[in-house]
Amino acid sequence: MSAQIANVTGTGVTTILAADNTRKYVCITNNVATDVYLAVGTNPVQGKGILLSARGSQYEINRDNFCMAQIKGIGTAGTMDVCVQSW
Repeated sequence: MSAQIANVTGTGVTTILAADNTRKYVCITNNVATDVYLAVGTNPVQGKGILLSARGSQYEINRDNFCMAQIKGIGTAGTMDVCVQSW
């Protein structure tokens, strides 16, 4: 199991998790006061895609929505940290 903090730099696209063909599970948690948008295998766009709402919203990749692609994020303001757990 791996736990890390990914720094999402404001309105710039940030790689949160690299592609990994051995990945079995991912949980990304937004612990900050602003929204973060995620995209799997492509670049995220503010206001579209997978929304991690402020303060505790989570996105999981598991056997029901299995994916080994790169995961990227974009914020709505400032610099934000999201917690990433994967194995």
